[in-house]
Amino acid sequence: MRSRVSRTAIGFLFLLLSTFYSSLAGAPPNADGLLAEKILHHQDGIPGSYMVVLKDEAVAEAASVSRAVAELEDAVTAAGADVSFRFEHVLHAVSVRVPDSATLQRLAALPSVDYVEQLSRHVPSGQQLNPENWGLDRIDQRDLPLNNIYNYTTTGAGVSVYVVDTGIDFSRPDFANKVPHGYDAYDAVGSPDAYPDDYESWDTDCKWRQVGDPPYWVTEGHGTQVAAIAVGSIHGVAKNAGLYSVKIWPCQNFQGSAPTEEAAIAGFDWIAGTRYGPAVVNYSFNKAKLNDSYSASFITAVNNLINSGVSFVWSAGDFEAVTGIPVGGAISVGATTSGDQRVNTTCYGADIYAPGASILTAKPYSQTSVSFELTSAAAPHVTGAVARYLQSNPNATPAQVKNYILSTASVGKVQNIPFGGYPNRLLYVEP
Repeated sequence: MRSRVSRTAIGFLFLLLSTFYSSLAGAPPNADGLLAEKILHHQDGIPGSYMVVLKDEAVAEAASVSRAVAELEDAVTAAGADVSFRFEHVLHAVSVRVPDSATLQRLAALPSVDYVEQLSRHVPSGQQLNPENWGLDRIDQRDLPLNNIYNYTTTGAGVSVYVVDTGIDFSRPDFANKVPHGYDAYDAVGSPDAYPDDYESWDTDCKWRQVGDPPYWVTEGHGTQVAAIAVGSIHGVAKNAGLYSVKIWPCQNFQGSAPTEEAAIAGFDWIAGTRYGPAVVNYSFNKAKLNDSYSASFITAVNNLINSGVSFVWSAGDFEAVTGIPVGGAISVGATTSGDQRVNTTCYGADIYAPGASILTAKPYSQTSVSFELTSAAAPHVTGAVARYLQSNPNATPAQVKNYILSTASVGKVQNIPFGGYPNRLLYVEP
């Protein structure tokens, strides 16, 4: 009991002294406005956590930094705050925990205090909190549940990512740090006598498709959506990789239009002839019919592109059957839900699975995001992972890249894979 009375008396004495010195300093009796100026808050501030900083003259009067900080510690304790740490070298201050606003006001009123500032958390540059794309949240951890964080220490810097697709709208915020590069392979091989020329180029994206006969699904900004997942600063895995748009799709509104193998091979040929440094291709396309085989020239072109040193990531397809990817050197990718279920209709037998259900990504010609689905969305997660690996291993061959991606995957996580000994690997990218 004696100890409690003593502490209360000391606290009351310090408050009286604080009021006395404040009056000597000329502080008005109700100086709420002046005190408010001494209390600094932050939008991301930690509730109740503050730094109490001494005035330079208070340190000079004490003739010792250690003595000045010790006196400050006693004063803030008497004012009702709990001291966490003392600072004497880079800062003359104490960090405190404050229970209420009245205590905060008393701290600011202490005559030796220069200001009281709310403390905040600093997010590491390799961490993205609450990513819109849940796929980022999934690939940096082995197990569920998701923790609303994407951790990364590499960004794909120095690696070239080629998105062979419908073109890319580089004006999206996801690509603000990208220098537009690309090639219009569709127009390069086009002939007005064979099919209408496409009046949009690699730095634009197809806004829509018309369902024709034979029927083709409606697509809006397929290339932009894929690119943002692979390398976008907001939605992407490898946020600083270089981005190249290789356009193989016509944007004209006419029936039966689709990317041709001729245009795709022209795109691959351009990549092999112009590439500099480590590179990876994302190809989120498949044959329109499951039982229709790829041409020998197409398979040869993909193999030769890989043999030239370019890694090749290929969506496994969405036919609810065994994938028909015919090139063993490529990395084929199936799609999963946020609960690690294989997405219905996604092809099984793929080398690896990655997030591919309700993936939020960039929407072309809009400032908003859009939901993207299936193996087209899954593949660019792997493409971004390849770019991140190549940043640290720029001389790795496509075979070494594929071995790394598969050997580091989480095994046995994907559910709803038909029985038959098919691979069960889920993409994992070590932070």
